[in-house]
Amino acid sequence: MKFIYKFLSNQQINSSVWIFFIFFTVTLININKAIHIDDTAYIEVAKGIIANPLHPMQFLVNWEGSYAPVSKINQPHLLSYLIVPFILLFKSNHVHFPIFLHLIIAIFSFFAIYFFYRLTVMFEVDKKHQMFLTALFALGPAFIVNQNVMTDIPMLALSLASVWSLKLAITRDERLSLSLALVLVIAAGIFCGFAILTKYTALVMIVVLSSLLLFSSRDYKKKWTWVIIIPITMIVLWSLFNYYDYGHIHILDRPRPQVSLYEIIFRRGKYWLAILGAILPIGIIAIPYFFKNISYKSNFLFLILFISLPLLVYFEVISDRLNDKILSILFLLNGISIFILLIHSLKNIFRDYKKKDQQKLFLYIWFFAGMSFAILFSPFLATRHLLISLPPLLLILGLEIFPQINNFFLRGILVVTVFLGVTLGISDYYYADTSRKAVEIIKNKLHQHHIESGNTIWFVGHWGWQWYASNANANFKHFDLKTSIPKSGDIFLIPYTDRIDKKKYNLTEIFVVDFYREKNLFALFTTALEWPIFYASKDLPWSFRKGGLLNRFEVYFYYAVSTN
Repeated sequence: MKFIYKFLSNQQINSSVWIFFIFFTVTLININKAIHIDDTAYIEVAKGIIANPLHPMQFLVNWEGSYAPVSKINQPHLLSYLIVPFILLFKSNHVHFPIFLHLIIAIFSFFAIYFFYRLTVMFEVDKKHQMFLTALFALGPAFIVNQNVMTDIPMLALSLASVWSLKLAITRDERLSLSLALVLVIAAGIFCGFAILTKYTALVMIVVLSSLLLFSSRDYKKKWTWVIIIPITMIVLWSLFNYYDYGHIHILDRPRPQVSLYEIIFRRGKYWLAILGAILPIGIIAIPYFFKNISYKSNFLFLILFISLPLLVYFEVISDRLNDKILSILFLLNGISIFILLIHSLKNIFRDYKKKDQQKLFLYIWFFAGMSFAILFSPFLATRHLLISLPPLLLILGLEIFPQINNFFLRGILVVTVFLGVTLGISDYYYADTSRKAVEIIKNKLHQHHIESGNTIWFVGHWGWQWYASNANANFKHFDLKTSIPKSGDIFLIPYTDRIDKKKYNLTEIFVVDFYREKNLFALFTTALEWPIFYASKDLPWSFRKGGLLNRFEVYFYYAVSTN
């Protein structure tokens, strides 16, 4: 533990070496990961762009049980446009196609890590904590697990690039000419626009860039305010294209959760804090921060608590249900502790306000803007919705809290965070892989059961399973709950996460394909129960399980019911 922290704090080791090491670690886990969760949706959108470049929103995709226009998918299409060349060059059913797509994400992962590190330098975080913060940022579960081929890491990388560009232009010295500063300002606006066209969550970056100018130490408030016109113009152009495409403005056409004040504070706010506590296990530092006389050895209590719960699950001392309840409470308490530290440091800034603290206030605006957008506008809350708030939160902690904490505590939270990130990343890799393996197993078993090649094989479901099933065999067809008409003798493939009324379709089971967790301590950590909870949860993004069912795929015969 001490070894890792000392090396991350060692100023004699070139920062680029550490950045490459962190990048290599996160990419190694993701590079050969199966197509997973929403990856398939963005691939389908890319196919729509190829099929009809002027009207991609009208392309039909079966994502929620029936075919519907692409316009129903929640995010803009920049990532899908990046996928298009790979489909044209390598075909979407190529065995190595997922690796090509993960290479796109790897590029964004690198720039997200790089620009975050550069921001730790720009905001003058203590040198020994700069790489430490970068490790917490990129090697934690939120970053590692959420890479996939989804919009979140690209959006994060572009958002960080926009802040870095504008911050560099504002703090320029004699080595940076005015013309180069102007280029950086324009780049900040373009990066912000691209971030929004990757994921609408990045709309908060317009507020973030405006506040960065507002709190700048130099008089750039009026001089460079026009930077926000760039992303706004890009949004307008995108919206005009949407209107030409399908007669509506996509960004205004998104479903909005109807939330009351009670819902915001006591439900969605609570879930947000619980998710924060699940992805950033650092709330323990509130103890030495508020109680200075506590011995650093009390950190052992934290480590004992961290180790004891999975051991209780492994030796079956407590039930899975009780374990989930305890974890959800611990996540919430950890999130509340982090939030208290944040509010306390904000109070200290206002109490001893100095001009140099303006940049710290900017970080708080960035944090609360991202938090507010997730709570108010996200259809549901998941770990990826907190990524936009993670950089300012870590920068605030690095400036205000970590310098006052004993290194022993910092070593502990670093080791636990990295352990969770890598372990949950590997766990999710194996969960995603069940869809990739299931298709081949099912094809072999159908052959063993002498299923005739003339049978139509219908599959139900979405996420990564949809992509693998679609590319498995010419006879595999995606079942539309509204319009598909099966014939007697057809086959149905149904994943565990997508259910249909078996009685309605008169289905008779042929066989099931089950995937089980390994029964070892390392495999205890899981991102999926009966549902991929890391990607769509309330207060339990991950949990502990000893063995048990990880995923199931059911295969049925369909028999037409006689109307005579």
